[in-house]
Amino acid sequence: MYMKKTQVLMAGALLLSAVLMTSCTEFMSQVANPVNSHLSLEKDSVLLVSGQKATIVPRSINDEARYSFESADEDVAIVDEKGVVTAVSAGLATIKVSVAADDYFQEGTTLFKVKVYGSIGMPAEREIGMLVCQDGHIHAEADDACAKPRVAMLAYVGSESRCTRGLAIALRDAGNGDWKTAVSGADAWGKEHPVASGTWRLPSTDDWQYMFIGCGGTIPYIAKPTQGVKVDAEGLKDKLTAAGYMAPTDNFYWTDTEDSKNEAKAWEFATNKFYSFSKTYEDYIRYCLTF
Repeated sequence: MYMKKTQVLMAGALLLSAVLMTSCTEFMSQVANPVNSHLSLEKDSVLLVSGQKATIVPRSINDEARYSFESADEDVAIVDEKGVVTAVSAGLATIKVSVAADDYFQEGTTLFKVKVYGSIGMPAEREIGMLVCQDGHIHAEADDACAKPRVAMLAYVGSESRCTRGLAIALRDAGNGDWKTAVSGADAWGKEHPVASGTWRLPSTDDWQYMFIGCGGTIPYIAKPTQGVKVDAEGLKDKLTAAGYMAPTDNFYWTDTEDSKNEAKAWEFATNKFYSFSKTYEDYIRYCLTF
């Protein structure tokens, strides 16, 4: 009886030893040959408007995986250590998502794509030259799908010219007429081309200058420009043309800046100069959007 118990105990010990050796062998094999972590994402892309946030949700067969996130273009979107993405300005950005290697699993990487529409609620200087839609969104690509019609091009970011955040120039002329018609017609233009959080007006000499400078003009701002003062409008013209829209024609364009009871300033496209004209003259009209 004693011998049988001893034999059973010995057999059990041998079996346990074999199991432990097998487990140890398997463990050592796994350490020597870590397996694919099978990194994937719950979603691999997102569409955001400037200021909005989204969270990247990675998945892996490694329950203790450590993830990291890196944006390829922080002008468009930034990401924190928890995978929270914040949209910065219009464009496309790629977020690299990585899982670190450990004793059991290989490292892995995958990509998360972020498309951002800008907003006139928080415009960025890098968005100058991009198109503004009636919903107030700013699009980085001229052929980008837009829920509302495109109506303007962002031309200035700042608050120097009777605006809070910036100015955009209309994509086409509103015809021509005398100065009174040009000023009063802004309301009708606004009803025909309403923009969320924006207001249309006839540009002042200040508005024109800040839009010229915003688009790359090299001549500094001039307070109360006198007759024949030259400005640098080439950048604005080039950006409108590059966006596929009509730059101002070789004519005079009204400003809402009055010189006297009977005269107001106009800007001449051909010479890039301001001149004073009788308010009864028939000059061209192009409105700007303020926000």
